Amino acid sequence: LAKMKNMFAQAKEMMGVVDDKKSVITGTTFVFVWYEKSKHRVFMDVGATVAAFEMHLYLATGVVPTRQKLLGFEGGDGPRCALQPNGDLATLQVKEGMELTLSQIPYGQEIEAKTLTTHIVDAIGAKCLVVEDQVNGIEACALVKRLDKDPLAKKRLHTFSMFLHEHGQRLLLKIDGIEGGDAMRMARKALVLKMNR
Repeated sequence: LAKMKNMFAQAKEMMGVVDDKKSVITGTTFVFVWYEKSKHRVFMDVGATVAAFEMHLYLATGVVPTRQKLLGFEGGDGPRCALQPNGDLATLQVKEGMELTLSQIPYGQEIEAKTLTTHIVDAIGAKCLVVEDQVNGIEACALVKRLDKDPLAKKRLHTFSMFLHEHGQRLLLKIDGIEGGDAMRMARKALVLKMNR
């Protein structure tokens, strides 16, 4: 399939056909996501968080957001780089109807959130923000999706809520393991407050 897409792209380039679709900078659009030989039409709010989009992918495919590897965006780090959990959808040059490829990452090899430094407090803080975005994504889906009409979506949201609870508990244990002086204690306290909101 990928070889055929490349051949078509090369043929269009040789014939001088230009892709006239412009990138969507704000608002809602849709993309097609390929997962296990199935094509899913998924709506995306370009102004929302990656976690909200990952939640829509989860409802469509059943792949838990922390184990999603989504390829095909032109912007950001390029089409061969996976979507970051704390990335910015507005910078990815999203085009209406574009095709993306989703694969499931093995447990333990999840894509980590980008951080400014390699410091443990920064890394855990970035994970806390991603968890908060994921909780907000669940709330947004619960408001938009007709859960009474789609029992599978209801079950998946419940399952992911349980997963987030366990993930949050593991993050709190990591926070508890941070040792150091006054500055580290203050950072630890701020992270605990962030997780308990």
